[in-house]
Amino acid sequence: KQTLAQSFSMMCLVLVLIWNLWTLNPERWKQWMLPQIVSIMNLLRLDQNWSLFAPTPITDDGWMILDAELYDGSHIDLLRQGNPKVEIDLLSTWSRADQTYPSGAKWSGRPIEAMALDVRAAYDQAQKASGAQGVIPVGQAWNRAFALGVADPNPYDGIAAGQMNLWATDHYHASTAGYYLEALVIFGYLTGLDPRSLGDSECSAFELGLSAQEVQQLQRVAYEELVSVPGLALAPASRTPPKSPSRCAAGR
Repeated sequence: KQTLAQSFSMMCLVLVLIWNLWTLNPERWKQWMLPQIVSIMNLLRLDQNWSLFAPTPITDDGWMILDAELYDGSHIDLLRQGNPKVEIDLLSTWSRADQTYPSGAKWSGRPIEAMALDVRAAYDQAQKASGAQGVIPVGQAWNRAFALGVADPNPYDGIAAGQMNLWATDHYHASTAGYYLEALVIFGYLTGLDPRSLGDSECSAFELGLSAQEVQQLQRVAYEELVSVPGLALAPASRTPPKSPSRCAAGR
C-alpha cells in the first residue's frame, strides 16, 4: 500500500515533470499548465527555472533588505538607511564551458568569451536599474586569461601545456585557479589595492596548492583587468609581501 508520503512524492514528481516540459516548450505543453497546477507549484516552491542569463534575463526581481526596528517602532532597511556609506556592487561571472562547447548548448557555436560578455551586458542593465555602485568584472578577467594564454579556453579537448584550467570537472563551476582569480579581482576592486602586491608567496595561494608561477600569472591577469575599469585606481598594498610561502597564520 502506498503511504500518504509516497503519494505526495509521486504527485510532486509528476508536477515537476510537467513544469520542466513546459519550460522547454511552452507552446506545446501550455494546455497542461492549468491555473490549479501553477498555484500548487507556487505554493510548494517547485516553480523553478533558469532565467538568470542574457539575452533574456529577468527584469523584475526582489532585493535583499535588512529589516530593523527603531525605538519608536518604525522600520528601516538597515542595509541602506542604517549606513548611508554602504556601497553595493554586482559581480559579473564567467562563461560556462558546458553551455558553450557541447552541441545544442545555449552558447553552442559561439566563442567561449560570448557568455561572459552577455552576462556582463545583463549586469550592466541591472546595475543601472538598481542603483548599485558598479560591476566587478570577474567574467572579463577569465576572458583576459584566455587571451593572454594563461588559461586554456576549452577543457573538453585537454589542457594545453603551461596553461591552467579555470573550470572544475563539471565545466561549470570554477577550479581552484578559477576561484583564486575571482578572489583577486574582488580583492582589488573593493580595496583599490594592486593584487600583484600580495606577492607570489602569499599564504592563501600556498594553502590552495598553487605554484608561484601560477600565482604570478593570475595576479597579473587580475591587475590588467582591474586597471581597464574606468575610474578605478590601484595602489600597492602597504605590507611587505612574504619572501617564501607558508601556511596562513590563525586570526591573520
